[in-house]
Amino acid sequence: MGEAFAHFSGIVDPVYFAIVALGVFGGILVGSLPGLTPTMGVALLVPFTFHLSAELGLLMLGSVYVGSVYGGAITAILINIPGAPASIATMLDGHPMANKGEGEKAIHLATIASFVGGIFGVLLLMFFAPFLAQVSLNFGPAEHFWIAVFGITVIAGLSQGSIWKGLIGGAIGLWVSTIGISEITGTSRFTFGFSQLTGGIGLVSALIGLFAFPQAMTFLERTLLNKEKRNNKDNVFKKSRSFLSAINETLGSIKILGLGTFIGSLVGLIPGAGGQVAGLVAYNEARRQSSEKEKFGTGHKDGIIVTESANNAMVGCSLVPLLTLGIPGSPTAAVLLGGLLMNGLWPGPELFQENASVTYTFIFGMMLAQVCMLFIGGFGARFFKKAMYVPPNIMAPLILVLCVIGSFAARNNFGDVWSMLIIGIAMFFGLKLGFSPAPVALGFILGEYAERGFLLASRASVSEGSVILHFLDRPIVIALIILTAISIITTTIFEVKHKQNGEGVNK
Repeated sequence: MGEAFAHFSGIVDPVYFAIVALGVFGGILVGSLPGLTPTMGVALLVPFTFHLSAELGLLMLGSVYVGSVYGGAITAILINIPGAPASIATMLDGHPMANKGEGEKAIHLATIASFVGGIFGVLLLMFFAPFLAQVSLNFGPAEHFWIAVFGITVIAGLSQGSIWKGLIGGAIGLWVSTIGISEITGTSRFTFGFSQLTGGIGLVSALIGLFAFPQAMTFLERTLLNKEKRNNKDNVFKKSRSFLSAINETLGSIKILGLGTFIGSLVGLIPGAGGQVAGLVAYNEARRQSSEKEKFGTGHKDGIIVTESANNAMVGCSLVPLLTLGIPGSPTAAVLLGGLLMNGLWPGPELFQENASVTYTFIFGMMLAQVCMLFIGGFGARFFKKAMYVPPNIMAPLILVLCVIGSFAARNNFGDVWSMLIIGIAMFFGLKLGFSPAPVALGFILGEYAERGFLLASRASVSEGSVILHFLDRPIVIALIILTAISIITTTIFEVKHKQNGEGVNK
């Protein structure tokens, strides 16, 4: 550890500090714009690091990563659009809290929880990278499959109003995830003869269609029908709260904060999972264990705290398998892998020895990025509210333009724009029928993850002679099966009690 702190002085350099602060600020802007994901933001910056030193280039990419994951919470809270996939669960309680007049409080809670989770994730990266790398190696295809199955049980917990509508939405999401040519078997599924669907539905275009496009249509509908709620803009920040009081509230929910941080750290170690899985799983677990389950989805502070601590703890831990094994723990970490290789840095144990200066400067830079995020989020909440004063007749076309640009830019495929439009129109009418986009998004995200894990595990089980045993005889698999069973049972009990209480009130 002495070797690590020997490189701490490098990060104090004013140039390094300026790069980190600028990267975090830019990342927050990227994360808060619908359609511009953390992965896209980091990828766009990679060419600009060619003429920078390895330290400065990696610091810029890492700080943008940190800022963009946090930035998605801002639009999720203020305008009910998750700027980044990791902020889907933040929207569930963040926007209802804003509608209660506590928009500033919601942003402060998200900022502090993000800081705590982010710092913890980076500390794990710094002190336990070799050990955690061995843990991540134990997650094979069978473990990935059961993680996805466990995540799918969250769908019932995300179903607001009617659990059946939530399950139907989740099933639709699972089906949409199968569209296109399977990357494992090479077979074509549900393309209906359209060549544009052979590559499947892109994650970015699907999320934009589920969340951003329907919101733009809602703004447009208000404008055309003169249903603009002008007083709602002021109500979002009606109840002003100090940053210090938000700190006390966040630290007062230390159990929830620890739960989110733990789940986010664990998910970060699993290659390919990402912040959206971390946030949704953490949200469901917090709701399942809470004594105030009925408050989740209505503007409950624990819903924001657990989600933001989880998706930001994921950031640091997603770099553990990347730096030690060369296996990205998230889609954005995969882009960072390209940044490492272009700077002549090869992931592995020798990275912490032969290139210790670059590696530890990068890690300390990630920690400094968390501090910059805390200050920008803490002092910027009063300025973020300006977004609420943009009239719907301006906001609607602006969001629509970003929807088209974001859908196309993700894969440079105009077919994704059509997919986004179809999904968006369907979701707009689905909202009017009481369907929530969150279960659909979760089903879509985990569907491909579950299918890939199942098919790869099935092929790996050939050498063992039994498919069933391969899916049941591993310690981590057994633990995940138990967690899945507990999740299903507790969710069922909660829904039955909730229904009985509802019937009792009606009587």
